[in-house]
Amino acid sequence: CDSTWFIGECKFYDGPKVVADALDQLLDYLTWRDTKAALLLFVRDSDVTTVTAKAVQKIKEHPNYKRDGALQTEERVDFVLHASGDEAREIRLALLPVLVGGTKRRMS
Repeated sequence: CDSTWFIGECKFYDGPKVVADALDQLLDYLTWRDTKAALLLFVRDSDVTTVTAKAVQKIKEHPNYKRDGALQTEERVDFVLHASGDEAREIRLALLPVLVGGTKRRMS
């Protein structure tokens, strides 16, 4: 059976260490067949842009980081990582920041 499962990790942002730990945990879930994963990052701070930038930097510092992925938007940032123990096996990671709570900004 050739099927694709959604492999994801959900975390509330509480500093860059949360991102590093979540990424390690997510990579531990993956098997040799898995090639796609997502990190849903719940952000309580209304400054999602700054939090996302910090998360992106932390992912780029991870030892499994290979390069940026194709999609780089406010809603989603993609990366290519390598599987733990196999640098040739690529994992496509989507970082999905989600604002929860926080202060809503007024539309002009």
